[in-house]
Amino acid sequence: MKMERQSELEYLTGFYEKKQPGLLVVYGQKGTGKTTMLKEFIKDKNPVYYLAREASEREQLFQMARELSQAGYEFSSEFPDYQEVFGKIGIKNRNREKPVLVFDEFQYLIKGQSAFMEALVEFLQKTNALVLLVSSFVGFIENSMVKKIGRAAYSISGFLKIKELTFREISRYYKAYTLEQLIETYSILGGITGYLPYFDKTRSTRENICEFILKEGTFLQLEGNRLLEEVLREPAVYHSILAALASGKKKLNDLYKHTGFSRAKISVYLKNLMELEFVEKVFSYDTKGREHVQKGLYQIRYPYMDFWFRFIFPNLSSLSMRKPEEFYQAYIAPGFKEYCGFYFSKICREYMDYLNEERKLPFHYEKSGIWAGKDGSIDMLASNGQGKVLAVFTKYDKGGMTYEDYQRYLYHLEQARVMPDDCYLFSMGGFDERLRLEAKVKLHLYLKNVKEEPICFS
Repeated sequence: MKMERQSELEYLTGFYEKKQPGLLVVYGQKGTGKTTMLKEFIKDKNPVYYLAREASEREQLFQMARELSQAGYEFSSEFPDYQEVFGKIGIKNRNREKPVLVFDEFQYLIKGQSAFMEALVEFLQKTNALVLLVSSFVGFIENSMVKKIGRAAYSISGFLKIKELTFREISRYYKAYTLEQLIETYSILGGITGYLPYFDKTRSTRENICEFILKEGTFLQLEGNRLLEEVLREPAVYHSILAALASGKKKLNDLYKHTGFSRAKISVYLKNLMELEFVEKVFSYDTKGREHVQKGLYQIRYPYMDFWFRFIFPNLSSLSMRKPEEFYQAYIAPGFKEYCGFYFSKICREYMDYLNEERKLPFHYEKSGIWAGKDGSIDMLASNGQGKVLAVFTKYDKGGMTYEDYQRYLYHLEQARVMPDDCYLFSMGGFDERLRLEAKVKLHLYLKNVKEEPICFS
């Protein structure tokens, strides 16, 4: 499946068309489509491409020289230093309009006291090449790389982060899906492009889960076991924390009681997970009702990781013993709709942001966020500089949204001490008669039955 990255390609092309050299850091989680996008960018540029290994510097140089030798480069030995490598690249490509060099997973090239960056900076001073340093280790790039490479960081021309696809982007590639299928698929796979081809769009969500996640030996099942092992030591500790988060234990004290680890240890591990973007801290939209806000909440950021630790990890013994359909019925079906409700609210926020960008709302808001209350949450609050406020509530339930639900939402607004100018209600199952009548009386109350009026970003 081809996922277009037009804005990212334009960004790279802008640097390619400059006369001066460029050094760009391109990074993003595995599966976000970095490699596909880079292949598209370099397909007509005859690039130098090297995928770094997790190996000693001597072995790294051996493999690099071996691959470059196959491409016509000649070296004085099997183990040239980086100065010779870049020197030979410069000589062979000096007549090209704009040489392009790609070093994939480059973090393995700068381990220890590697001379890679020093030789690269010297190379850039003698050529107009565009060099792309690519990495899947988000935490390293955003938190440690600059310190690691020192003065060489001054030579970096720009950073390009490849993010996961939005719900809007995914919906373009699954046009045959119903809205419910799209929501369920997004709730499981998120926007990781590397996962999407493993779901068959001709099958139901249940069939896809049974066939491509629960069946032994499938890519997505193996991926669930691999999620942390490549980037973190002590996966057992991280597994415990993530399983607790997925089960609804989102506060530090709850994690302490569940795992038995010290609060200090949990804080360190949460910090590491946040640096890798596996976990995020929830910051509530600031209102006058601060005494009713839950503080210090954490949640898993990536849907597939959330799905795995919510439904699969706690039941691995049964997964080994039961047929996929039996496992699904016993462990996934009972809580799946509630699970999807969290991502449904996220999709609705994305849709509101789209309407805001298109100026299709009563007013243009400038900041937004969720409000996490002790007795319940507001899915979205948004405001502009003139003090106008907009509130959003969502419900992913085929039974629909009732007037009693609405009364509860008003209670949450009261606790937040917010009187919204406009209120949007999104429901997967429609609205009861009393709530529909209420919306006719209150002109600022907007009802969105997404079953009848699918969320449309065009």
